[in-house]
Amino acid sequence: MPAQSPEQARTDADVAARVYSAIKANRLWFYPALEVQVRNGAVYLTGLTFDPPAYDAATDIARHVAGVTTVTNAIVVDVGR
Repeated sequence: MPAQSPEQARTDADVAARVYSAIKANRLWFYPALEVQVRNGAVYLTGLTFDPPAYDAATDIARHVAGVTTVTNAIVVDVGR
């Protein structure tokens, strides 16, 4: 994968911060260890949730953030046993 320009790296960092803030601002869902990575507008989410609808909510929230082109959600859903 080619190296990013400094401008693109800053843009991706800004998008990641906005996605992270938007997801964490939603008080209906809990995401321990949420991580957001962005490369050229493509968002990759990782972390954990205990509620299956929270998985879909994180994807939906991220999709609506300015600058996001695609979302890959790898958040683990742990519903217990």
